[in-house]
Amino acid sequence: EKIDQALQGGDAFMPATTQRKFRIAAGDFVEFLILPGLIQHLSLEARGVMIEVVPLPATNVLSTMLESGEIDLVINTPMTLGAGLRYEQITVIELVTMIWAREGVPPGRFPLELYLQRPQVMIELHQRNGNIIDRTLTSLGLERRIGALVQNFMAMPVIAAQTGYICNLPKLIAQVFADNFGLSCHEPPVEFPQPELVAYWHTRYDADPGLKWLRERVKQSIRT
Repeated sequence: EKIDQALQGGDAFMPATTQRKFRIAAGDFVEFLILPGLIQHLSLEARGVMIEVVPLPATNVLSTMLESGEIDLVINTPMTLGAGLRYEQITVIELVTMIWAREGVPPGRFPLELYLQRPQVMIELHQRNGNIIDRTLTSLGLERRIGALVQNFMAMPVIAAQTGYICNLPKLIAQVFADNFGLSCHEPPVEFPQPELVAYWHTRYDADPGLKWLRERVKQSIRT
């Protein structure tokens, strides 16, 4: 029924009265970045709408899940997925380097020597799949020290705050952790690329007014 409605243009979506659940596949970083602002929008204009965030499935099944309507949106850094999908940029991810504030690192660019000497905490998946930080450092003939690999994005600033380790977080959310965990934020010691954060959906839902509304609110939630 959901697919038939989407192909026909869907039922009229009235945020104030519609009862609907949207399922978004995303990582925990995206949850932290988007959900607070998105829920604020829902509480003001769409009390009947529920958001369910599910873990990112394997890449080889994402296209099928989007086509079937099992998932409405995928939000992640750019991926190679199957045909029949559309995407749009949600935001650009700018990284900052963080360390406990009592270290007394001056504001501005983080010292390169300290960056390479002090152990860092990072996501295990990023080490396994490669990441822009290590690729950039390698291209410059540099290498950082990894002191801890974690599964959960939110563990990084907590560990950094209690150990003196360094972590690198998206600027959009870093200040929240800095304020709550006694960390200071700095420009990275070298310029790292700024990857996109992208929303994917299936072309058969192009005419779905609810999905259009959701994508717009996701973008607005990052700006709030």
